[in-house]
Amino acid sequence: MEVLSEYDEAMGHAGAILRHPDGVLEGGVDPRSDGCVAAY
Repeated sequence: MEVLSEYDEAMGHAGAILRHPDGVLEGGVDPRSDGCVAAY
């Protein structure tokens, strides 16, 4: 086992877009990456 520091690149990245029942789109990305959410 190796303990990694917070926000270590080795842990991968996640992103998601949620569509609410009323059609509103909400997104979020992993703060460890330089990604963004884009939807229309």
